[in-house]
Amino acid sequence: MKDIGISEVSRRFENHLQIEKNFRVIVSGKFGFGKTYFVDKFFKERKEKFNNITLFPVNYVISNNEDIFELIKADILKELFLTNKIELKEIKKDTKAQKTSLFFENKPYLIYKFLIKFLSKLNPTLEVPVSLLNELKKISKEYEKNQQKESKTLSQEVFNYASESENKIGSIYEYNYVTKAINILLDEIKTDGKKNVLVIDDLDRIDPEHIFRILNILSAHNNHFGAENKFHFDYIILVCDIDNIKNIFYHKYGNNVDFDGYIDKFYSTDIFKFSNDDAVENYIDSIEIAETKEEKAFQNFLLKKLVRAGLSVRKLIKCRFELNFPTFETDRTNSFKTWQPFSPRFANFNSDFVTLSTDVKIIYFIKLMSIVYGDLDRFKSALENLKREKDNEKDKNLFEIASFILLQNHILKQNGIDLYFSYNKYSDGVGRINLSDFDWPIIKYKNIRFRICLKWRAGNVYDSAYSYFSEAKLQHDPHSGNFDSDITNNDIINIFEGIVNEVINRDYMKYL
Repeated sequence: MKDIGISEVSRRFENHLQIEKNFRVIVSGKFGFGKTYFVDKFFKERKEKFNNITLFPVNYVISNNEDIFELIKADILKELFLTNKIELKEIKKDTKAQKTSLFFENKPYLIYKFLIKFLSKLNPTLEVPVSLLNELKKISKEYEKNQQKESKTLSQEVFNYASESENKIGSIYEYNYVTKAINILLDEIKTDGKKNVLVIDDLDRIDPEHIFRILNILSAHNNHFGAENKFHFDYIILVCDIDNIKNIFYHKYGNNVDFDGYIDKFYSTDIFKFSNDDAVENYIDSIEIAETKEEKAFQNFLLKKLVRAGLSVRKLIKCRFELNFPTFETDRTNSFKTWQPFSPRFANFNSDFVTLSTDVKIIYFIKLMSIVYGDLDRFKSALENLKREKDNEKDKNLFEIASFILLQNHILKQNGIDLYFSYNKYSDGVGRINLSDFDWPIIKYKNIRFRICLKWRAGNVYDSAYSYFSEAKLQHDPHSGNFDSDITNNDIINIFEGIVNEVINRDYMKYL
């Protein structure tokens, strides 16, 4: 199965970044719709143009709001040092970066103290093992203990400044030695015209106090120290759902406070609305869980409607799961032995009539949707939302969709002889019931009639060794209602909802 393509949305985003003086960007889209995947892949595919550092504040485990800025700096340093984005030995000579890096090499305890204090507060998944922190702490204490007094060099001045600035940590206007070092090191890696990008992802998934503190920190130095962005980043990109930020803002400050006026300073031109609908639809088309074109048409129809109604791409990807569902009987009867027709053309009435779950694949699809949504009740709620849309348009594959859903509905909801045959009943005058015009079953919906065409014939008579509806197809009776005018998208949703309820009532999920 192919990945979700990003070519079109990448083209739009690249054009957005090229807008003059567009230094601060907000990428907004619904939760779970692939924003993180897109931004990550976008910059990976453009390594020759950008040095990107991505932070996930949701990983910060903190108790003090004032530590936010220090945690951001720790994360940036982690990216620069611990993931080898910058190699100290490769820094050009006679530059501020070289002098700063040599200072940190000669006095490692400054960086170590900082990293020990703040990396220990980050989520353990950031791959900073306890053993490393303990070793850094040991080195720091040993080095500081044996440090001899030196002449007052640039390095010593930075050290003294850092010491004097300790009480200012937490201020959104602080500009201490670590901030200066980050600025210098980031400037150094801007080779061959590369631009530095800071991405802050999942901004709307953290505590409201931290959301607005991060925003205020990032804006505090705009055009204040000769740079457009904090740390001299060429772009600062905030990834979130702007509607969530707005709701949090109003909850915190009240509905009468001007949100637009507040948020305007955090993006330069306009908010980039993340939408990847075409690629998502192409991805749905690539999902290989259906066996027939009718089943495929229905599944694509429903998945696309669910995505438009809010099903996240993150959940949709669960359709990749290879699930081996068992086969079970949905019906078995041998009560037709006394109902012998005059001409048993395609069925042996002395055998059992059996339908299997493989005849009603929709049961497996319903189970898959319960996995995608987390449980069956949430999936039912999503269907209720679809019903409220009142979609009376026609899908281009409506005949295939209707053929699949109506056949599934017939197999699940009909019972007895009406499930298996169409016929005329009459009495022979002495109390015996006989059948005439005995044939394959018929489906009637609104003014339309469909004949269920089976593979059983005089030369291939059905017996209980097989599933009765195996390879069944629907044939529209052209003398019945107008298909195009009588069936709508809403009809399909309504029929499907009835099927879901029937599956629940019959407790078929216990077999899966």
